[in-house]
Amino acid sequence: ELDVAGCGPVTVVVAGDAFRTREPGVYELHPGRAADYAELLEAVPAEGGRRIIFAWPRTAFTGLPSEVAAQLGDGLAPLLNLVQSLLRAPDKVPIRLLCAFPGGDAVAPGYQAVSGFLRTARRESARLGHRTVGLPADEWVDLIAGHGPAAGRIAAELADDPAGCAEIRYTQNRRLARRWRRSMASPVGPDGARTGGSAALRSRGVYLVTGGAGGLGALGSQWLAEQASARLVLAGRSPVDERVESVLSRIREAGGEACYVRADVSTADGATAMVAAARSTYGALHGVFHAAGVLRDAEEE
Repeated sequence: ELDVAGCGPVTVVVAGDAFRTREPGVYELHPGRAADYAELLEAVPAEGGRRIIFAWPRTAFTGLPSEVAAQLGDGLAPLLNLVQSLLRAPDKVPIRLLCAFPGGDAVAPGYQAVSGFLRTARRESARLGHRTVGLPADEWVDLIAGHGPAAGRIAAELADDPAGCAEIRYTQNRRLARRWRRSMASPVGPDGARTGGSAALRSRGVYLVTGGAGGLGALGSQWLAEQASARLVLAGRSPVDERVESVLSRIREAGGEACYVRADVSTADGATAMVAAARSTYGALHGVFHAAGVLRDAEEE
């Protein structure tokens, strides 16, 4: 299918215990070992650019937390190794990366992280162009078995204009493209009526803000208070100090309510504690703004 679409010649990479050449044009590597990806890029010439199909994600989602972890494990984790190796490679050629995963007909929360990661990586390097393609579960099974329409669809997406939509989903024989637009609708009041103000916010809604006392989190929290008189639970790893008290005070002055819970969102216990704090303090939780993170900038050559 790739040859027919003009995307050949094709190099195949499969998961294994370590990097090696299985046969001409076929390689193995360990998905969790970053050095294997660097060896792969050295072995496969760039020839003016790289066009890559990342189709290792295999986990369907039926609602189990273990499936989210599995999706992160076979999707985001190896993709991170791949993208880091591509951006560090000395050839500095344009990169066209297509990520395909099962999820056309259903929610795939672990694989949605792939789209967010690639949007961020694109801002770090203009050489990287990407597209994600969600396929129905039955088509994905057929693809793994070596037949069905999925291979042709993936080949067509890879050959499509890279400036087009970055997120595609196939469902019920339709091709859907995600597009973003600015919404100017007013917040929803307790009685369901629009109240004026900013989009999609519930008047006096309860929102959890991770990293809420940090720079971005504090600004966002104050904005929520100004726009919707929001009731906020700020969460972070730092203890309560003058800086945290100052943030809470500014939120109250802006028309909102706020409390602070010390918890680490990167752990299951921490995330559980944050949600519990929101519900116990305000009796509800209407949304989450994730602003936690550690900044470690490095030059991308």
